[in-house]
Order: sequence, then C-alpha cells, then structure tokens
Amino acid sequence: MRSPLEIVQQNFKTAVSGYNKKEVDEFLYELRHDYEELYNQVATLKEEKSVYPKIWNNILPRENSCKKLLLLPRKQLKILNNLPTDKPILPLCRPM
Repeated sequence: MRSPLEIVQQNFKTAVSGYNKKEVDEFLYELRHDYEELYNQVATLKEEKSVYPKIWNNILPRENSCKKLLLLPRKQLKILNNLPTDKPILPLCRPM
C-alpha cells in the first residue's frame, strides 16, 4: 500500500499530448488528503482491533459465572419440585 507521501512525490513523464500538469497536481493533492484520512483510519482500526481479544477474554469468564448464578435458582426449584410432599424439606424439620 502506498503512503500519502508517495502519492505526492510520484513524478510522471511528460508527453506531447499529455495531461494538464496543474490539473493533475491538484487532483493528486486532493487524492492525497483523502487517502491520508483513510490511511489513518485503517491504522486506528488496527490498533482498536488488537484490544478486543483482551476485553473479550475478561468478559467471557464473567459471563459464564453470571449464567451459572442465573441458573442456580432454576436447579434448586427443580430439586424442590421433585421432593415428595409428605416428607420434610430440611432434615431438622419434623412433620406435625
């Protein structure tokens, strides 16, 4: 990939029926600025991209812990629903 500076420093040979040098220079100047902006955006995105795996590695264990905590009441309720109704839930409780 060419750098913005390389675009500006590019020289072209002249020909008898060539393009207007001033128009070409103006176009390349505008192109350079647009290209420079995109070039900088790509560099920024690459930097940001390298941070995401670190963030994800911190979030994933927390997410798994939260899922387990959310599922715990369901498991407990399922256990309670499967208990016989004529027996006490706690071993210390006596039926009346």
